Amino acid sequence: MNINQRIKIEMTSRGWTVYKLSKITGISKSAINGWFKEIPTAPNYKSIRLVAKAFNMKAEDLVSEKKDADPQKQEMLELWNRLETAEKDTVIGVMKTIIEHNK
Repeated sequence: MNINQRIKIEMTSRGWTVYKLSKITGISKSAINGWFKEIPTAPNYKSIRLVAKAFNMKAEDLVSEKKDADPQKQEMLELWNRLETAEKDTVIGVMKTIIEHNK
């Protein structure tokens, strides 16, 4: 998985659009869109640092080849992003109940 794919996964897991990532990082929407074209451009190091900071992670973790997304986690995040706020609150409540029950 390359850096562009990891950025897309992180955006998807947060429910972020190109517009939102652009607003948070100050990187132009056209530059970000270029990362996801059929023949993509690669983000420069400054952009990688800004994106990593927006994702609250280290730039090294974002570019690391060793850190491929766990398929189960990815599925969960994709489903999560399709829920409404009230449904997310319910899911969080269920998860807390399960964790408390397992103590």
